[in-house]
Amino acid sequence: MDSVFSYSDYRKFIADYFAWRKQNDKNYSYAFFAEKAGFRSRSFILKVLSGEKALSGASILRVAKALELQKKERDYFKALVIFNNEKSLLKKNQFFENLQSTHQTNKAVLLRSDQFEYFNKWYLAVLREVAVFADFNNDFKKLGVMVDPPISAKEAKQGVELLLRLNLLKVQDGKYVQADAAVTTGGEVQSIAVANFQRALSDLSKRAITRMGNQQEISTLTFGTNDEGFKEIQAEIRAFRKKLIAIIERQKPLDRVYHVNMQLFPLTKLPHPPKGTINEDGVR
Repeated sequence: MDSVFSYSDYRKFIADYFAWRKQNDKNYSYAFFAEKAGFRSRSFILKVLSGEKALSGASILRVAKALELQKKERDYFKALVIFNNEKSLLKKNQFFENLQSTHQTNKAVLLRSDQFEYFNKWYLAVLREVAVFADFNNDFKKLGVMVDPPISAKEAKQGVELLLRLNLLKVQDGKYVQADAAVTTGGEVQSIAVANFQRALSDLSKRAITRMGNQQEISTLTFGTNDEGFKEIQAEIRAFRKKLIAIIERQKPLDRVYHVNMQLFPLTKLPHPPKGTINEDGVR
């Protein structure tokens, strides 16, 4: 089984550990695991795995003991639990940095760090587009000022290097081309990375509002609805996004980069807030 250092979700690690032990010992059970961890019944572990309950405090160390983790593994597991349990996006970012530093030499963690960085810096998605059609001859200062707002030559150079490392760009016949690859991360890491990305681009949309012109289209709509109406509108937004992608894929050659924000969010408290909603600080 994979090391705990390759996981970004402690629940998945526990579930995989149990499956691995069960495969090697058919008598291994949740009851045995719970007893080894010092819990009175197996129901607590089952509720943790289902997401009904979360590990905290002394229970982290008890479960780490039952998982037979060594010192560095226990430290990482504890940091992972704290990271997974945190609700605030800002604090979650801090705990992610702690998670990385807990075991810096692990390649799997460093890979997720690269992928996290891709979403965490808004201009990397822009560079992936601009580098393909812009004639900048590896003049990264020139590339940087093509981005709006402009970025430094250092940021442009490091950004292109990261895109090459993630196989999102490749060099072909002396030119940059997009590789057929997608950035993938563990679900927990992906959620905060994408949230950071969306927050940064929302900030850029505020900048766009102050620069009125015929090269942008900005409109808003505030309305009342119910759960049925929300779901229907949500489906229409997703269908529109697919149609946009089809239009985008037909366009050649390219000479500019745009960003479209499609946002649907409540301006009143919901009668029954669904799990996974986002507040001003982060994921709830």
